[in-house]
Amino acid sequence: MSNRKIVMEIVTAFDENDVETILNSVTDDIVWNMVGNETVSGKENLRKFFADHADMKMISSTKDHIIIDGDSACVDGYVHCSDGKDKNFHMNYCDIYDIEKEKIKKITSYCVNIT
Repeated sequence: MSNRKIVMEIVTAFDENDVETILNSVTDDIVWNMVGNETVSGKENLRKFFADHADMKMISSTKDHIIIDGDSACVDGYVHCSDGKDKNFHMNYCDIYDIEKEKIKKITSYCVNIT
């Protein structure tokens, strides 16, 4: 599978709030560094992170740039999320993916609130 397809699969899974596809797309020792916020290490901790934030849902997003360079990729754009209650989040984002053996090994996310 091409690295572009791997990245598009996980980006689509995030857009569709599809936790199982996200978990199937990452290595067991995944590291997701949400810069300035928190870092989640390991697939089971990632599963717990999604369970703890089950009300957070993607409403819409854009992909302004998708850049693939070897086993690294970068996607940036805009996201609108909701906490399922009364709070909406509007953010510009940039996600950097490191790929190993057709799985995402590391995600570095930069998000800037715009509201």
